[in-house]
Amino acid sequence: ASIDTQFYVVMVSGVLLTAGFYKFMRIQIARESAILRWMKGFGAKTHVNDKKWWGALQRTVDLK
Repeated sequence: ASIDTQFYVVMVSGVLLTAGFYKFMRIQIARESAILRWMKGFGAKTHVNDKKWWGALQRTVDLK
């Protein structure tokens, strides 16, 4: 496929996946589901201010 076709496929896929994820998350928020609680916990643990988590990730990535 041409580069133009690949570009349009990627752009349309991105829009559809974003819209689908948005709808999925709106449902999860309305239901206060276990998935939402897990995502909140994961987000809190991996927040940029959590130096412990990011330090461990950096040490793993920097291994040569």
